[in-house]
Amino acid sequence: MINRMKLFISTLLIFLLSSAHAATEAPIPSLAPVLKKVMPAIVNVAVQGYLPETLVPLTQEDEKRSPRAPEKGRKFESIGSGVIIDPNNGVIITNDHVIRNATLITVTLQDGRRLK
Repeated sequence: MINRMKLFISTLLIFLLSSAHAATEAPIPSLAPVLKKVMPAIVNVAVQGYLPETLVPLTQEDEKRSPRAPEKGRKFESIGSGVIIDPNNGVIITNDHVIRNATLITVTLQDGRRLK
């Protein structure tokens, strides 16, 4: 019984070591060709806008303002990324939170061109 157990463990050990060795010999495929193809479609999205009044936190300064003064939300700037899905019509997809409440959107392409 002990000899069978030793044989089983030895066989298992040899199998595991040989499969681990084979796995290290297999080359890891490079992502470079795929990235070279898709990177021109990735863009930077920079936005400027104003937060709605409900999202602007109150401060002591805010409380001292005249109630008759027109209120405008606090200015913000944000950045994100997007993907060009239709270059002929300029269609880019990005997350909603990137462009929500934006009044100015600037898209920077991989070649450095900026579009507004």
